[in-house]
Amino acid sequence: MSLPANYDFDYYIGDTKEFVVAPMSSGNQTYDLTGFTGAFVISNEKSPNPEWSVDGVIELNAMEGTVYCAIFPSVGLQLNQGTPYFYDVEIRKTVSGKEYVYTLLRGTITPVMGVNKSV
Repeated sequence: MSLPANYDFDYYIGDTKEFVVAPMSSGNQTYDLTGFTGAFVISNEKSPNPEWSVDGVIELNAMEGTVYCAIFPSVGLQLNQGTPYFYDVEIRKTVSGKEYVYTLLRGTITPVMGVNKSV
């Protein structure tokens, strides 16, 4: 895998934002996600201990080799317009006492206020 990829995006406050990550092996094959867990963390700063963070939804499908990520309104409404946020999507598993952690995707989220009744 060539890690991590970068994906910056605007997020319309109060909307649902979904995306799928499909990691590939160096041989361009679907990456085996069996036994992995995932994390999709959004924070106000790049730090191992950010002042503020929230988890987005993450679901791994080992059969398809895909990682589904989502920001639902309950999380998105915590983001402030004009404030950049950072995120990482990672997978991890432990094998024979060794922890393997791979950051698949990272980037910046720019919250944008729209015309939305849910806000």
